[in-house]
Amino acid sequence: MPEMQDHPRYRRAAHVSLSWQNGSLVCTSAITGRRCAVSAAVAVALDQMGGDGDVSGSGAEDSSRSPTSTLPRPIAGRLLAAGIIEPVGPSADVRLGWWTTNELTSRSRYGHGKRRKHLDSLTMPSPTLDVSGPRLPLRPPPRDPSMAISFGEVLRRRRSRREFLLEEVSFELLSAFLTNAAGVQWLSADRAVSRRPYPSGGARHPLEIYLISVRCAELDCGLYYFDPSGSLVRHQSRDRFPRDFSRGVLAAIHDAGISPAVAPAGILLITAVYGRTLWKYQEFGLSVVHRDAGALLQTLYLEAEALGIGGYAIGGGPDQQIGLDLGLEPVHHGYLGAFAFGHVNRRAVPLAEAI
Repeated sequence: MPEMQDHPRYRRAAHVSLSWQNGSLVCTSAITGRRCAVSAAVAVALDQMGGDGDVSGSGAEDSSRSPTSTLPRPIAGRLLAAGIIEPVGPSADVRLGWWTTNELTSRSRYGHGKRRKHLDSLTMPSPTLDVSGPRLPLRPPPRDPSMAISFGEVLRRRRSRREFLLEEVSFELLSAFLTNAAGVQWLSADRAVSRRPYPSGGARHPLEIYLISVRCAELDCGLYYFDPSGSLVRHQSRDRFPRDFSRGVLAAIHDAGISPAVAPAGILLITAVYGRTLWKYQEFGLSVVHRDAGALLQTLYLEAEALGIGGYAIGGGPDQQIGLDLGLEPVHHGYLGAFAFGHVNRRAVPLAEAI
């Protein structure tokens, strides 16, 4: 732990966030992840310490100095120990140009895992959504062992494929894709946890999937909810989605101009009901949700390859707008990313192009 020196000069650390928590102002060091409750006066003093701040050695604010640039020694000691302030000098420089303070703060808090007392009184969120509307049962075909390829071969072939064909994806193929990659295999008696083809922290499975059908046989163009128990539900409240909504999503997400020339047969929108995981893991629950999403995306890649179709993962984009279009409540249920799929031109692709 850093120790206070005699009459040093300090400055506010480069990556510090300030927030209200339970009615108090709290500073968090994005480097150490440590937190320190501060008064409004201390917050103002920190605001003035972007360059060279002074710390009084007397234990009280020095009236001969500006109170916004002087901190009592005991308070400064706590801030130094937490990494909120640092000694002035070249050795204190931290090169973190690729991080924002918010991103780094979140990362530094992932491993703390402290329980939030107020959550103990809350009901554990259900692992399933209750979505109303006409249901269309999925029809995955019986497995044909003679058509199967080895898992090693699937892994070798896996890559992002963006050159889609205009051919429809049959309903049976779509059913197999969704069921094999993300269907519920087992649900506990109390409906608290489930088992699915991809892993999930604590078997909480916070992820949900919505399908945008473009060229899927037996489905109108539009939005559907995938019930992992084995059916599709038409998204009744969002029939305003236009026929070319998939192209709009891809164009908005891929502002770098790499949208495919032919729209995919479908797009799977991946969302997260955060409370399912946060209820258990709390401080580092968000990182668990993101790891779950990575596991699901890899499973989608492998299953698409095994079935002879293809696709690619989509990250970033207008997350908030897509969430609003889906009718999600942002605090509880948010959009994470997508996976576009369809029949593809399976020409030989150099290994260097694999992603």
